[in-house]
Amino acid sequence: MSISKGNNALSLLREWMKKKNLDAFIVPIADPHGSEYVCEHYHTLQWLIGFTGSAGTMVATQEECVFWTDSRYHVQAGKELNPSEVTLVKENSPSLEMIASWLSEHMLNKGRLGIEGSLFSYADVEKLSTILTPKGIIIESKEEPFEEIWKECPLLPQNPFYIYEERYAGESAEHKLQRLRTYLREQNGEGMVISDLYEIAWLLNLRGSDVECNPVGIAYLYITLKGGYLFTFKKKITNEVQSYLQGLNISIREYNEVFSFIHSIKEKNILCDKEHQSFCIIESIPKECRMISLPSIITQWKALKNEVEIEGTKQAMIEDGIALVKALMFLEREIQKGELTEFSFSQKLRDFKKERKGFMDESFNTIASYQSNGAICHYRPPKENSSTLFPKGFFLLDTGTQYLFGTTDITRTFALGTLTEEQKRDYTLVLRGHLALSLLHFPKDTYGDHIDALAHYYLWQKGLDYFHGTGHGVGHFLGVHEGPQRISLRIHTPLRNGMIVSNEPGLYREGFYGIRIENLVLVSPSHHTEFGEFSTLETLTLFPYERKAIIKEILSKEEVDYINGYHQKVCDKLSPFLNEEERNWLLEKTQPL
Repeated sequence: MSISKGNNALSLLREWMKKKNLDAFIVPIADPHGSEYVCEHYHTLQWLIGFTGSAGTMVATQEECVFWTDSRYHVQAGKELNPSEVTLVKENSPSLEMIASWLSEHMLNKGRLGIEGSLFSYADVEKLSTILTPKGIIIESKEEPFEEIWKECPLLPQNPFYIYEERYAGESAEHKLQRLRTYLREQNGEGMVISDLYEIAWLLNLRGSDVECNPVGIAYLYITLKGGYLFTFKKKITNEVQSYLQGLNISIREYNEVFSFIHSIKEKNILCDKEHQSFCIIESIPKECRMISLPSIITQWKALKNEVEIEGTKQAMIEDGIALVKALMFLEREIQKGELTEFSFSQKLRDFKKERKGFMDESFNTIASYQSNGAICHYRPPKENSSTLFPKGFFLLDTGTQYLFGTTDITRTFALGTLTEEQKRDYTLVLRGHLALSLLHFPKDTYGDHIDALAHYYLWQKGLDYFHGTGHGVGHFLGVHEGPQRISLRIHTPLRNGMIVSNEPGLYREGFYGIRIENLVLVSPSHHTEFGEFSTLETLTLFPYERKAIIKEILSKEEVDYINGYHQKVCDKLSPFLNEEERNWLLEKTQPL
Protein backbone atom coordinates (compact mmCIF):
# COMPACT_ATOMS: atom_id res chain seq x y z
CA MET A 1 0.00 0.00 0.00
CA SER A 2 1.33 3.44 -0.88
CA ILE A 3 1.42 5.70 2.18
CA SER A 4 1.10 9.46 2.18
CA LYS A 5 3.57 11.54 4.07
CA GLY A 6 3.98 14.52 1.85
CA ASN A 7 2.43 13.03 -1.31
CA ASN A 8 -0.62 14.40 -3.10
CA ALA A 9 -3.31 12.25 -1.45
CA LEU A 10 -4.77 15.19 0.49
CA SER A 11 -4.71 17.30 -2.66
CA LEU A 12 -6.71 14.63 -4.48
CA LEU A 13 -9.27 14.60 -1.67
CA ARG A 14 -9.54 18.39 -1.76
CA GLU A 15 -10.05 18.37 -5.53
CA TRP A 16 -12.84 15.83 -5.07
CA MET A 17 -14.37 18.04 -2.35
CA LYS A 18 -14.37 21.01 -4.75
CA LYS A 19 -16.19 18.98 -7.39
CA LYS A 20 -18.80 17.99 -4.80
CA ASN A 21 -19.06 21.55 -3.49
CA LEU A 22 -17.99 20.51 0.02
CA ASP A 23 -16.21 22.79 2.49
CA ALA A 24 -15.12 19.97 4.82
CA PHE A 25 -15.03 16.19 4.84
CA ILE A 26 -14.69 13.77 7.77
CA VAL A 27 -12.66 10.58 7.38
CA PRO A 28 -12.84 8.11 10.30
CA ILE A 29 -11.07 4.79 10.69
CA ALA A 30 -14.22 2.74 10.22
CA ASP A 31 -16.12 0.38 7.97
CA PRO A 32 -19.88 0.02 7.35
CA HIS A 33 -20.08 -2.66 10.04
CA GLY A 34 -18.85 -0.62 13.00
CA SER A 35 -15.64 -2.62 13.26
CA GLU A 36 -12.61 -1.51 15.27
CA TYR A 37 -10.26 -3.41 12.99
CA VAL A 38 -11.01 -2.93 9.30
CA CYS A 39 -9.90 -4.58 6.07
CA GLU A 40 -7.33 -2.85 3.84
CA HIS A 41 -10.04 -1.31 1.66
CA TYR A 42 -10.80 1.05 4.55
CA HIS A 43 -7.18 1.94 5.41
CA THR A 44 -7.86 5.36 3.93
CA LEU A 45 -6.12 7.36 6.65
CA GLN A 46 -2.97 5.34 6.15
CA TRP A 47 -3.05 6.39 2.50
CA LEU A 48 -4.04 10.00 3.20
CA ILE A 49 -1.78 10.95 6.11
CA GLY A 50 0.34 7.90 6.96
CA PHE A 51 -1.35 6.94 10.25
CA THR A 52 -1.31 3.17 10.86
CA GLY A 53 -3.21 2.92 14.17
CA SER A 54 -6.70 1.47 14.62
CA ALA A 55 -8.50 4.54 16.01
CA GLY A 56 -8.71 8.11 14.80
CA THR A 57 -10.70 10.68 12.84
CA MET A 58 -9.49 13.26 10.32
CA VAL A 59 -11.22 16.43 9.14
CA ALA A 60 -10.06 18.05 5.91
CA THR A 61 -10.97 21.52 4.72
CA GLN A 62 -9.39 23.36 1.80
CA GLU A 63 -6.98 25.06 4.22
CA GLU A 64 -6.54 22.66 7.14
CA CYS A 65 -6.24 19.00 8.03
CA VAL A 66 -6.80 18.02 11.66
CA PHE A 67 -6.51 14.56 13.23
CA TRP A 68 -7.87 13.30 16.55
CA THR A 69 -6.82 10.07 18.24
CA ASP A 70 -6.87 8.68 21.77
CA SER A 71 -4.03 8.45 24.27
CA ARG A 72 -2.92 5.00 23.06
CA TYR A 73 -1.74 6.56 19.80
CA HIS A 74 -0.45 10.03 20.73
CA VAL A 75 3.22 9.11 20.53
CA GLN A 76 2.72 6.97 17.42
CA ALA A 77 0.74 9.66 15.60
CA GLY A 78 3.38 12.23 16.48
CA LYS A 79 5.95 10.08 14.70
CA GLU A 80 3.83 9.14 11.69
CA LEU A 81 2.08 12.40 10.77
CA ASN A 82 3.65 15.22 8.78
CA PRO A 83 3.16 18.30 11.00
CA SER A 84 3.32 20.62 7.99
CA GLU A 85 0.22 18.86 6.59
CA VAL A 86 -1.69 17.60 9.61
CA THR A 87 -2.47 19.08 13.03
CA LEU A 88 -2.60 16.42 15.75
CA VAL A 89 -5.13 16.98 18.53
CA LYS A 90 -4.25 14.98 21.63
CA GLU A 91 -7.21 14.01 23.80
CA ASN A 92 -7.34 11.05 26.18
CA SER A 93 -10.68 10.01 24.67
CA PRO A 94 -11.71 12.25 21.76
CA SER A 95 -15.43 12.40 21.04
CA LEU A 96 -17.45 13.25 17.98
CA GLU A 97 -18.79 16.24 19.89
CA MET A 98 -15.24 17.64 20.13
CA ILE A 99 -14.84 17.28 16.37
CA ALA A 100 -18.24 18.87 15.73
CA SER A 101 -17.30 21.80 17.98
CA TRP A 102 -14.10 22.31 15.98
CA LEU A 103 -16.12 22.28 12.76
CA SER A 104 -18.62 24.78 14.12
CA GLU A 105 -15.76 27.16 14.87
CA HIS A 106 -13.91 26.69 11.56
CA MET A 107 -16.74 26.45 9.01
CA LEU A 108 -18.73 29.43 7.79
CA ASN A 109 -22.52 29.53 8.02
CA LYS A 110 -24.17 27.72 5.13
CA GLY A 111 -21.07 25.56 4.85
CA ARG A 112 -21.37 22.04 3.51
CA LEU A 113 -19.89 19.11 5.43
CA GLY A 114 -19.47 15.78 3.68
CA ILE A 115 -19.51 12.36 5.34
CA GLU A 116 -19.72 8.84 4.03
CA GLY A 117 -22.93 7.84 5.74
CA SER A 118 -22.18 4.13 5.88
CA LEU A 119 -19.14 4.83 8.09
CA PHE A 120 -21.12 6.70 10.76
CA SER A 121 -23.79 5.37 13.06
CA TYR A 122 -27.19 6.99 12.91
CA ALA A 123 -26.64 8.27 16.45
CA ASP A 124 -23.33 9.86 15.42
CA VAL A 125 -24.97 11.75 12.56
CA GLU A 126 -27.63 12.96 15.01
CA LYS A 127 -24.85 14.26 17.30
CA LEU A 128 -23.23 16.11 14.41
CA SER A 129 -26.57 17.59 13.37
CA THR A 130 -27.40 18.75 16.89
CA ILE A 131 -24.25 20.88 17.02
CA LEU A 132 -23.82 21.92 13.37
CA THR A 133 -27.34 22.46 12.01
CA PRO A 134 -28.02 25.46 14.32
CA LYS A 135 -24.82 26.96 12.91
CA GLY A 136 -26.23 26.75 9.40
CA ILE A 137 -23.89 23.93 8.39
CA ILE A 138 -25.41 21.36 6.03
CA ILE A 139 -24.39 17.70 6.44
CA GLU A 140 -24.39 15.67 3.24
CA SER A 141 -23.96 11.91 3.08
CA LYS A 142 -21.83 11.01 0.08
CA GLU A 143 -20.54 7.78 -1.34
CA GLU A 144 -16.91 7.21 -0.44
CA PRO A 145 -14.47 9.15 -2.64
CA PHE A 146 -11.56 6.77 -2.29
CA GLU A 147 -12.42 4.24 -4.99
CA GLU A 148 -12.34 7.22 -7.34
CA ILE A 149 -9.28 9.13 -6.12
CA TRP A 150 -7.16 6.29 -4.65
CA LYS A 151 -6.17 4.36 -7.73
CA GLU A 152 -4.54 1.56 -5.72
CA CYS A 153 -7.42 1.21 -3.26
CA PRO A 154 -7.58 -2.50 -2.33
CA LEU A 155 -10.75 -4.31 -3.32
CA LEU A 156 -13.08 -5.64 -0.66
CA PRO A 157 -11.89 -9.17 0.23
CA GLN A 158 -13.91 -12.15 -0.91
CA ASN A 159 -12.34 -14.98 1.09
CA PRO A 160 -14.68 -17.92 1.72
CA PHE A 161 -16.65 -18.43 4.90
CA TYR A 162 -16.26 -21.69 6.79
CA ILE A 163 -18.44 -23.43 9.37
CA TYR A 164 -17.38 -23.15 13.01
CA GLU A 165 -18.15 -26.53 14.53
CA GLU A 166 -20.49 -26.79 17.49
CA ARG A 167 -17.87 -28.76 19.45
CA TYR A 168 -15.90 -25.49 19.62
CA ALA A 169 -18.82 -23.04 19.76
CA GLY A 170 -20.72 -24.90 22.47
CA GLU A 171 -24.11 -24.03 20.96
CA SER A 172 -25.61 -24.65 17.54
CA ALA A 173 -26.53 -21.81 15.20
CA GLU A 174 -30.04 -23.28 15.06
CA HIS A 175 -30.44 -22.85 18.81
CA LYS A 176 -28.99 -19.32 18.74
CA LEU A 177 -31.49 -18.36 16.03
CA GLN A 178 -34.33 -19.85 18.07
CA ARG A 179 -33.25 -17.72 21.02
CA LEU A 180 -33.09 -14.63 18.83
CA ARG A 181 -36.56 -15.18 17.36
CA THR A 182 -37.98 -15.70 20.84
CA TYR A 183 -36.43 -12.38 21.82
CA LEU A 184 -37.85 -10.74 18.69
CA ARG A 185 -41.35 -11.86 19.63
CA GLU A 186 -40.87 -10.60 23.20
CA GLN A 187 -40.01 -7.17 21.79
CA ASN A 188 -42.93 -7.28 19.33
CA GLY A 189 -40.43 -7.29 16.47
CA GLU A 190 -40.74 -9.01 13.12
CA GLY A 191 -37.26 -8.45 11.70
CA MET A 192 -33.75 -7.49 12.79
CA VAL A 193 -30.91 -5.91 10.83
CA ILE A 194 -27.41 -7.09 11.86
CA SER A 195 -24.33 -5.37 10.45
CA ASP A 196 -21.69 -6.25 13.04
CA LEU A 197 -19.35 -8.86 11.52
CA TYR A 198 -18.63 -10.46 14.90
CA GLU A 199 -22.33 -10.79 15.75
CA ILE A 200 -22.99 -12.45 12.39
CA ALA A 201 -20.07 -14.83 12.87
CA TRP A 202 -21.20 -15.76 16.39
CA LEU A 203 -24.90 -16.12 15.56
CA LEU A 204 -24.43 -18.30 12.48
CA ASN A 205 -21.32 -20.16 13.71
CA LEU A 206 -19.45 -18.98 10.64
CA ARG A 207 -15.89 -17.71 10.46
CA GLY A 208 -13.85 -16.02 7.73
CA SER A 209 -10.56 -14.27 7.01
CA ASP A 210 -11.46 -10.90 5.54
CA VAL A 211 -9.94 -8.78 8.32
CA GLU A 212 -6.34 -9.31 9.38
CA CYS A 213 -6.12 -11.26 12.67
CA ASN A 214 -9.92 -11.37 12.95
CA PRO A 215 -11.77 -14.53 11.83
CA VAL A 216 -14.77 -12.77 10.29
CA GLY A 217 -16.22 -12.28 6.82
CA ILE A 218 -17.79 -9.19 5.31
CA ALA A 219 -21.58 -9.47 5.27
CA TYR A 220 -24.90 -8.09 6.48
CA LEU A 221 -27.68 -10.24 7.95
CA TYR A 222 -31.43 -9.72 8.10
CA ILE A 223 -33.37 -12.10 10.36
CA THR A 224 -37.14 -12.55 10.36
CA LEU A 225 -39.39 -14.72 12.52
CA LYS A 226 -39.18 -17.53 9.96
CA GLY A 227 -35.95 -17.13 8.02
CA GLY A 228 -33.23 -14.72 7.05
CA TYR A 229 -30.95 -13.27 4.38
CA LEU A 230 -27.16 -13.08 4.33
CA PHE A 231 -25.79 -10.30 2.12
CA THR A 232 -22.27 -11.10 0.99
CA PHE A 233 -20.22 -11.81 -2.10
CA LYS A 234 -21.28 -15.03 -3.78
CA LYS A 235 -17.62 -16.07 -4.14
CA LYS A 236 -17.48 -16.33 -0.34
CA ILE A 237 -20.11 -19.06 -0.19
CA THR A 238 -18.81 -22.61 -0.72
CA ASN A 239 -21.17 -25.45 -1.52
CA GLU A 240 -20.80 -26.70 2.06
CA VAL A 241 -21.66 -23.30 3.54
CA GLN A 242 -24.57 -22.83 1.13
CA SER A 243 -26.07 -26.17 2.17
CA TYR A 244 -25.48 -25.31 5.83
CA LEU A 245 -27.25 -21.93 5.49
CA GLN A 246 -30.15 -23.50 3.61
CA GLY A 247 -30.58 -25.79 6.61
CA LEU A 248 -30.92 -22.66 8.75
CA ASN A 249 -33.41 -21.17 6.24
CA ILE A 250 -30.95 -18.39 5.42
CA SER A 251 -30.96 -17.19 1.79
CA ILE A 252 -27.92 -15.66 0.07
CA ARG A 253 -28.07 -12.20 -1.54
CA GLU A 254 -25.34 -10.05 -3.06
CA TYR A 255 -23.54 -7.77 -0.63
CA ASN A 256 -24.45 -4.55 -2.44
CA GLU A 257 -28.16 -5.39 -2.53
CA VAL A 258 -28.60 -4.79 1.19
CA PHE A 259 -29.84 -1.19 1.02
CA SER A 260 -32.41 -1.78 -1.74
CA PHE A 261 -33.57 -4.96 0.00
CA ILE A 262 -34.07 -3.24 3.36
CA HIS A 263 -35.90 -0.40 1.62
CA SER A 264 -38.45 -2.93 0.35
CA ILE A 265 -38.95 -5.11 3.46
CA LYS A 266 -42.51 -6.08 4.30
CA GLU A 267 -42.07 -6.47 8.07
CA LYS A 268 -43.50 -3.52 10.00
CA ASN A 269 -41.66 -3.75 13.34
CA ILE A 270 -37.89 -3.77 12.96
CA LEU A 271 -35.20 -4.11 15.67
CA CYS A 272 -32.22 -1.96 14.79
CA ASP A 273 -29.69 -0.40 17.17
CA LYS A 274 -29.45 3.30 16.22
CA GLU A 275 -26.39 3.74 18.44
CA HIS A 276 -24.33 1.34 16.35
CA GLN A 277 -26.17 0.74 13.07
CA SER A 278 -24.94 2.84 10.16
CA PHE A 279 -26.75 5.97 9.04
CA CYS A 280 -27.27 4.50 5.57
CA ILE A 281 -28.88 1.32 6.92
CA ILE A 282 -31.30 3.27 9.13
CA GLU A 283 -32.16 5.63 6.29
CA SER A 284 -32.97 2.60 4.10
CA ILE A 285 -35.67 1.32 6.46
CA PRO A 286 -39.10 2.25 5.05
CA LYS A 287 -40.68 5.21 6.82
CA GLU A 288 -43.85 3.24 7.48
CA CYS A 289 -41.91 0.71 9.57
CA ARG A 290 -41.81 1.07 13.34
CA MET A 291 -38.15 0.98 14.32
CA ILE A 292 -37.44 -0.52 17.74
CA SER A 293 -34.01 0.77 18.75
CA LEU A 294 -32.45 -1.39 21.46
CA PRO A 295 -28.85 -2.36 22.29
CA SER A 296 -28.03 -5.55 20.43
CA ILE A 297 -28.94 -8.60 22.46
CA ILE A 298 -26.43 -10.60 20.38
CA THR A 299 -23.53 -8.55 21.74
CA GLN A 300 -24.68 -9.32 25.28
CA TRP A 301 -25.14 -13.05 24.61
CA LYS A 302 -21.78 -13.30 22.82
CA ALA A 303 -19.99 -11.80 25.82
CA LEU A 304 -21.28 -14.50 28.19
CA LYS A 305 -19.11 -17.51 27.46
CA ASN A 306 -20.57 -21.00 27.77
CA GLU A 307 -18.69 -23.88 29.40
CA VAL A 308 -17.29 -25.15 26.10
CA GLU A 309 -15.95 -21.69 25.24
CA ILE A 310 -14.43 -21.29 28.71
CA GLU A 311 -12.69 -24.66 28.57
CA GLY A 312 -11.49 -23.91 25.05
CA THR A 313 -10.04 -20.60 26.19
CA LYS A 314 -8.21 -22.33 29.03
CA GLN A 315 -6.72 -24.78 26.54
CA ALA A 316 -5.66 -21.83 24.37
CA MET A 317 -3.83 -20.36 27.36
CA ILE A 318 -1.81 -23.57 27.75
CA GLU A 319 -0.87 -23.55 24.07
CA ASP A 320 0.09 -19.87 24.29
CA GLY A 321 2.12 -20.43 27.45
CA ILE A 322 4.10 -23.23 25.81
CA ALA A 323 4.89 -21.06 22.78
CA LEU A 324 5.99 -18.20 25.02
CA VAL A 325 8.32 -20.41 27.05
CA LYS A 326 10.04 -21.53 23.85
CA ALA A 327 10.18 -17.95 22.51
CA LEU A 328 11.67 -16.45 25.68
CA MET A 329 14.27 -19.18 25.93
CA PHE A 330 15.21 -18.38 22.32
CA LEU A 331 15.38 -14.67 23.20
CA GLU A 332 17.73 -15.26 26.11
CA ARG A 333 20.05 -17.38 23.93
CA GLU A 334 20.12 -15.06 20.93
CA ILE A 335 20.24 -11.65 22.55
CA GLN A 336 23.93 -11.94 23.35
CA LYS A 337 24.73 -12.01 19.61
CA GLY A 338 23.41 -8.46 19.06
CA GLU A 339 21.51 -9.49 15.92
CA LEU A 340 17.98 -10.04 17.24
CA THR A 341 15.51 -7.20 16.50
CA GLU A 342 11.98 -6.45 17.66
CA PHE A 343 10.67 -7.57 14.27
CA SER A 344 12.75 -10.74 13.96
CA PHE A 345 11.75 -11.79 17.47
CA SER A 346 8.06 -11.21 16.74
CA GLN A 347 8.40 -13.39 13.63
CA LYS A 348 10.14 -16.13 15.62
CA LEU A 349 7.38 -15.98 18.23
CA ARG A 350 4.82 -16.45 15.47
CA ASP A 351 6.76 -19.52 14.29
CA PHE A 352 6.55 -21.04 17.77
CA LYS A 353 2.82 -20.32 17.89
CA LYS A 354 2.23 -21.92 14.51
CA GLU A 355 3.55 -25.18 15.94
CA ARG A 356 0.82 -25.24 18.56
CA LYS A 357 -2.38 -27.26 18.30
CA GLY A 358 -5.32 -25.29 16.88
CA PHE A 359 -3.29 -22.26 15.74
CA MET A 360 -5.17 -20.18 13.16
CA ASP A 361 -3.60 -16.71 13.28
CA GLU A 362 -2.41 -14.03 15.65
CA SER A 363 -5.25 -12.09 17.29
CA PHE A 364 -3.47 -8.80 16.53
CA ASN A 365 -0.09 -7.76 15.24
CA THR A 366 2.44 -8.41 17.97
CA ILE A 367 3.62 -5.36 19.90
CA ALA A 368 7.33 -6.03 20.49
CA SER A 369 8.76 -2.77 21.78
CA TYR A 370 12.23 -2.26 23.19
CA GLN A 371 13.19 0.57 25.54
CA SER A 372 11.65 3.90 24.39
CA ASN A 373 9.39 2.15 21.86
CA GLY A 374 7.57 0.64 24.83
CA ALA A 375 6.06 4.07 25.51
CA ILE A 376 4.13 3.76 22.23
CA CYS A 377 1.12 1.77 23.44
CA HIS A 378 0.30 0.08 20.13
CA TYR A 379 3.75 0.07 18.58
CA ARG A 380 4.23 -2.31 15.66
CA PRO A 381 7.86 -3.14 14.92
CA PRO A 382 8.75 -2.30 11.31
CA LYS A 383 10.37 -4.93 9.13
CA GLU A 384 13.12 -2.49 8.21
CA ASN A 385 15.05 -0.49 10.84
CA SER A 386 13.48 -2.33 13.76
CA SER A 387 15.34 -1.75 17.05
CA THR A 388 17.99 -4.29 17.97
CA LEU A 389 17.55 -5.99 21.34
CA PHE A 390 20.45 -5.81 23.81
CA PRO A 391 20.87 -7.32 27.29
CA LYS A 392 19.76 -4.18 29.11
CA GLY A 393 16.54 -2.31 29.86
CA PHE A 394 12.89 -3.17 29.34
CA PHE A 395 11.29 -5.12 26.50
CA LEU A 396 7.48 -4.89 26.33
CA LEU A 397 5.76 -7.78 24.57
CA ASP A 398 2.01 -7.67 23.93
CA THR A 399 0.87 -10.62 21.86
CA GLY A 400 -2.21 -12.70 21.19
CA THR A 401 -3.33 -15.71 19.22
CA GLN A 402 -6.41 -17.04 17.48
CA TYR A 403 -6.71 -20.74 18.26
CA LEU A 404 -9.62 -22.71 16.89
CA PHE A 405 -10.85 -23.13 20.47
CA GLY A 406 -10.13 -19.67 21.91
CA THR A 407 -8.55 -16.22 21.66
CA THR A 408 -5.62 -15.04 23.79
CA ASP A 409 -4.01 -11.71 24.66
CA ILE A 410 -1.06 -11.32 27.06
CA THR A 411 1.43 -8.60 27.90
CA ARG A 412 4.67 -9.02 29.80
CA THR A 413 7.44 -6.51 30.32
CA PHE A 414 10.81 -8.26 30.49
CA ALA A 415 14.07 -7.10 32.05
CA LEU A 416 16.70 -7.92 29.43
CA GLY A 417 19.47 -6.86 31.79
CA THR A 418 20.15 -4.77 34.88
CA LEU A 419 17.39 -2.30 35.78
CA THR A 420 17.55 0.98 37.66
CA GLU A 421 15.73 1.34 40.97
CA GLU A 422 13.25 3.67 39.28
CA GLN A 423 12.48 1.05 36.64
CA LYS A 424 11.95 -1.60 39.32
CA ARG A 425 9.75 0.74 41.35
CA ASP A 426 7.65 1.59 38.29
CA TYR A 427 7.25 -2.08 37.41
CA THR A 428 6.23 -3.00 40.95
CA LEU A 429 3.66 -0.19 41.12
CA VAL A 430 2.09 -1.36 37.87
CA LEU A 431 2.14 -4.94 39.16
CA ARG A 432 0.38 -3.89 42.37
CA GLY A 433 -2.44 -2.31 40.36
CA HIS A 434 -2.71 -5.50 38.34
CA LEU A 435 -2.78 -7.59 41.53
CA ALA A 436 -5.42 -5.35 43.09
CA LEU A 437 -7.88 -6.62 40.48
CA SER A 438 -6.57 -10.19 40.65
CA LEU A 439 -7.28 -10.31 44.39
CA LEU A 440 -10.61 -8.49 44.26
CA HIS A 441 -13.99 -9.87 45.28
CA PHE A 442 -16.95 -7.67 44.38
CA PRO A 443 -20.77 -7.77 44.33
CA LYS A 444 -22.14 -9.68 41.36
CA ASP A 445 -22.71 -7.48 38.26
CA THR A 446 -20.54 -4.63 39.59
CA TYR A 447 -19.79 -2.12 36.85
CA GLY A 448 -16.31 -2.09 35.32
CA ASP A 449 -15.78 1.61 35.97
CA HIS A 450 -16.40 1.02 39.68
CA ILE A 451 -13.26 -1.10 40.03
CA ASP A 452 -10.99 0.67 37.54
CA ALA A 453 -9.56 3.06 40.13
CA LEU A 454 -8.07 0.13 42.05
CA ALA A 455 -5.68 -0.58 39.17
CA HIS A 456 -4.57 3.08 39.16
CA TYR A 457 -4.36 3.52 42.94
CA TYR A 458 -0.68 2.75 43.60
CA LEU A 459 0.41 4.83 40.61
CA TRP A 460 -1.78 7.75 41.67
CA GLN A 461 -0.22 7.75 45.13
CA LYS A 462 3.15 8.49 43.45
CA GLY A 463 1.75 11.09 41.03
CA LEU A 464 1.80 8.64 38.10
CA ASP A 465 -0.92 7.38 35.76
CA TYR A 466 -1.85 5.76 32.45
CA PHE A 467 -4.63 6.90 30.16
CA HIS A 468 -5.92 3.81 28.38
CA GLY A 469 -8.62 1.53 29.74
CA THR A 470 -7.57 -1.11 32.24
CA GLY A 471 -9.53 -3.92 30.62
CA HIS A 472 -11.32 -4.83 27.39
CA GLY A 473 -13.56 -7.77 26.62
CA VAL A 474 -12.23 -10.67 24.56
CA GLY A 475 -14.18 -12.88 22.16
CA HIS A 476 -14.07 -16.61 21.58
CA PHE A 477 -12.19 -17.25 18.33
CA LEU A 478 -13.44 -13.79 17.40
CA GLY A 479 -12.29 -10.26 18.15
CA VAL A 480 -9.55 -9.71 20.70
CA HIS A 481 -11.47 -6.53 21.62
CA GLU A 482 -15.09 -7.29 22.43
CA GLY A 483 -17.88 -5.36 24.11
CA PRO A 484 -19.85 -4.52 26.05
CA GLN A 485 -17.60 -5.47 29.00
CA ARG A 486 -14.81 -3.06 29.92
CA ILE A 487 -12.80 -1.99 32.95
CA SER A 488 -12.54 1.69 32.25
CA LEU A 489 -13.51 4.95 33.90
CA ARG A 490 -15.26 5.95 30.67
CA ILE A 491 -17.44 2.84 30.14
CA HIS A 492 -20.35 2.00 32.45
CA THR A 493 -21.06 -1.70 31.88
CA PRO A 494 -21.66 -4.51 34.40
CA LEU A 495 -19.15 -7.34 34.71
CA ARG A 496 -21.28 -10.47 34.51
CA ASN A 497 -20.20 -14.01 35.35
CA GLY A 498 -18.98 -15.67 32.16
CA MET A 499 -17.40 -12.57 30.62
CA ILE A 500 -13.70 -12.58 29.72
CA VAL A 501 -11.87 -9.30 30.14
CA SER A 502 -8.25 -8.17 30.26
CA ASN A 503 -6.45 -6.82 33.34
CA GLU A 504 -3.70 -4.55 31.97
CA PRO A 505 -2.53 -1.46 33.82
CA GLY A 506 0.59 0.24 32.52
CA LEU A 507 2.99 3.16 32.80
CA TYR A 508 4.67 4.94 29.90
CA ARG A 509 7.65 7.28 30.14
CA GLU A 510 7.95 8.83 26.68
CA GLY A 511 11.47 8.62 25.32
CA PHE A 512 12.54 6.04 27.91
CA TYR A 513 10.39 2.92 28.35
CA GLY A 514 6.93 1.50 28.78
CA ILE A 515 5.56 -1.07 31.23
CA ARG A 516 2.35 -3.05 30.86
CA ILE A 517 1.26 -6.28 32.54
CA GLU A 518 -1.77 -8.09 31.14
CA ASN A 519 -3.64 -11.26 31.94
CA LEU A 520 -7.03 -12.33 30.67
CA VAL A 521 -9.48 -13.02 33.46
CA LEU A 522 -12.87 -14.71 33.68
CA VAL A 523 -15.60 -13.06 35.72
CA SER A 524 -16.58 -15.96 38.00
CA PRO A 525 -18.81 -16.65 41.00
CA SER A 526 -16.92 -16.19 44.27
CA HIS A 527 -19.11 -16.64 47.34
CA HIS A 528 -22.46 -15.80 48.89
CA THR A 529 -23.09 -13.82 52.08
CA GLU A 530 -26.10 -12.21 53.71
CA PHE A 531 -25.26 -9.21 51.48
CA GLY A 532 -25.69 -11.17 48.28
CA GLU A 533 -23.70 -12.92 45.56
CA PHE A 534 -20.06 -11.96 44.97
CA SER A 535 -17.79 -12.44 41.96
CA THR A 536 -14.06 -12.49 41.35
CA LEU A 537 -11.68 -12.29 38.37
CA GLU A 538 -10.23 -15.75 37.74
CA THR A 539 -6.88 -15.47 35.96
CA LEU A 540 -6.71 -17.51 32.75
CA THR A 541 -3.33 -16.47 31.31
CA LEU A 542 -0.37 -18.73 32.07
CA PHE A 543 3.05 -17.10 32.07
CA PRO A 544 5.27 -15.81 34.91
CA TYR A 545 5.75 -12.18 35.86
CA GLU A 546 9.23 -10.66 35.62
CA ARG A 547 10.74 -11.54 39.01
CA LYS A 548 13.91 -9.51 38.31
CA ALA A 549 11.81 -6.30 38.14
CA ILE A 550 9.90 -6.81 41.40
CA ILE A 551 10.81 -5.02 44.63
CA LYS A 552 9.46 -7.54 47.12
CA GLU A 553 9.66 -5.09 50.04
CA ILE A 554 6.99 -2.89 48.44
CA LEU A 555 4.52 -5.76 48.22
CA SER A 556 2.12 -6.91 50.94
CA LYS A 557 2.19 -10.48 52.20
CA GLU A 558 -1.09 -11.12 50.39
CA GLU A 559 0.44 -9.93 47.11
CA VAL A 560 3.56 -12.05 47.55
CA ASP A 561 1.46 -15.10 48.35
CA TYR A 562 -0.68 -14.49 45.27
CA ILE A 563 2.35 -14.20 42.96
CA ASN A 564 3.90 -17.36 44.39
CA GLY A 565 0.61 -19.24 44.05
CA TYR A 566 0.11 -18.01 40.51
CA HIS A 567 3.64 -19.01 39.53
CA GLN A 568 3.08 -22.48 40.98
CA LYS A 569 -0.11 -22.76 38.90
CA VAL A 570 1.78 -21.70 35.75
CA CYS A 571 4.45 -24.31 36.45
CA ASP A 572 1.90 -27.05 37.14
CA LYS A 573 -0.16 -26.33 34.02
CA LEU A 574 2.67 -25.94 31.50
CA SER A 575 5.36 -28.35 32.72
CA PRO A 576 3.68 -31.57 31.48
CA PHE A 577 4.00 -30.26 27.90
CA LEU A 578 7.64 -29.12 28.10
CA ASN A 579 10.91 -30.98 27.67
CA GLU A 580 13.42 -31.16 30.53
CA GLU A 581 15.35 -28.05 29.53
CA GLU A 582 12.14 -26.03 29.19
CA ARG A 583 10.80 -27.30 32.53
CA ASN A 584 14.00 -26.28 34.28
CA TRP A 585 13.82 -22.83 32.69
CA LEU A 586 10.21 -22.39 33.80
CA LEU A 587 11.01 -23.68 37.29
CA GLU A 588 13.67 -21.00 37.65
CA LYS A 589 11.27 -18.26 36.45
CA THR A 590 8.58 -19.34 38.92
CA GLN A 591 10.69 -19.67 42.07
CA PRO A 592 8.99 -18.14 45.15
CA LEU A 593 9.80 -14.49 45.81
